[in-house]
Amino acid sequence: MSLSKSMTSGPPLRQIIAFAIPIMLGGLFQLIYSIVDSAVVGRLIGVEAFAAVGAAGNLNWMVFSIILGLTQGFGTVIAQHFGAGQHQKVKKSFAMSLLLSLGLGIVLSVLTVLLSDPVLRLLQTPQEIFADSSAYIKVIFGGLFITFFYNNLGASLRAVGNSRTPFYALVISSLLNVVLDIVLIKVTPWGVAAAAIATVISQAVSCVYCLYFVRKIEILQLEKEDFIPDRKMMIAHIRMGGPMGFRNFVTACGGTITQFYVNGYGTEFIAGIAATKRMYSVLEMVSTGMDGAIATYVAQNYGAQRMDRIRHGLRQSAVVLLLGAGLIMAVMFPFGRNVMGLLISGDAEQLDRVLSIACEQLNLMLVFLPFLYMLYLFRSSLQGMDNALFPMLSGFIELGTRLVIIFTLPGLIGRWGIYLGEV
Repeated sequence: MSLSKSMTSGPPLRQIIAFAIPIMLGGLFQLIYSIVDSAVVGRLIGVEAFAAVGAAGNLNWMVFSIILGLTQGFGTVIAQHFGAGQHQKVKKSFAMSLLLSLGLGIVLSVLTVLLSDPVLRLLQTPQEIFADSSAYIKVIFGGLFITFFYNNLGASLRAVGNSRTPFYALVISSLLNVVLDIVLIKVTPWGVAAAAIATVISQAVSCVYCLYFVRKIEILQLEKEDFIPDRKMMIAHIRMGGPMGFRNFVTACGGTITQFYVNGYGTEFIAGIAATKRMYSVLEMVSTGMDGAIATYVAQNYGAQRMDRIRHGLRQSAVVLLLGAGLIMAVMFPFGRNVMGLLISGDAEQLDRVLSIACEQLNLMLVFLPFLYMLYLFRSSLQGMDNALFPMLSGFIELGTRLVIIFTLPGLIGRWGIYLGEV
């Protein structure tokens, strides 16, 4: 079976769904990993450790979302050249993305490690969990250059129609992470830092796995001359990836500011919000898969100037996304509390309070889930058609709305103001 595939001909919906399924399954494995990872920390160490990881979660997501936006942008440029049949430009684009991801990844690693403690203090992280939060996030940030390179490889593979290899890499990463979590937490005195070390090691192994298969794809096989810096090509990557990374950063800033208010409600509230965040991969399972598929489908067909196929594919994708949102809602409304109950242990009263907080936010997010799914559709479509401006502006709208809500509603309606800021 070919390791690369064009999406510029054939039935649109069938191609989009076939491409999306491995990404969705990857999301499922990420969910399983997330639940087991959280359960290992929450049950083997305790609620405070679980809260410590949760307190660092938004800071982690803020930086990771920048990487995700940049690499998605790099992949979009590659996909457009691939759809246009410009194979030499695909090679050059891929080589420049590797140079950019390695250089930017090292810079991000250094900066974030240096700034992590001041930011955690700024977010008023409770003193009883500060040391654990700091240890966890510093290990994660120290490995950001690996995270950057790994996500760039995945985006590049998807750009040429290969969503299976990134899926298998994610499966390997998830399974290895769980095993390393259990082993390192049990046999070392490192506490929550052990979970972070497990994550970095697992991503490094998956990075090697992706590199192995990249070398098997002819259009991505690079020569020394491909790595000669090309200013025009690098600018094209930054022009596409920069606004996407900045948009994600702006959006994540809202989450980080929200974490400031969450931290003010105490450890149990932090743990409850953290439990809900662990469910994001469930809520977004269908949309994440379709997002990656739609972005690649639109980018390739935009490169080939097949606007008729873009319109047809997006109409069909909208129906699939809304049906997917309905299915997730039908499952998570009755069973969400049971799933989150697997994550943490503690005395019955404390556990009940934490899960009650988690369920309140989860159920509210489920009500608004169809809006999130449509956001994914429109945003990935615009990005695929070389328009990063409006998705970036949407990030500012989201941040502005969140800030207005967070600054006003908690004082009037308490914790429900925090929940509403998310949706």
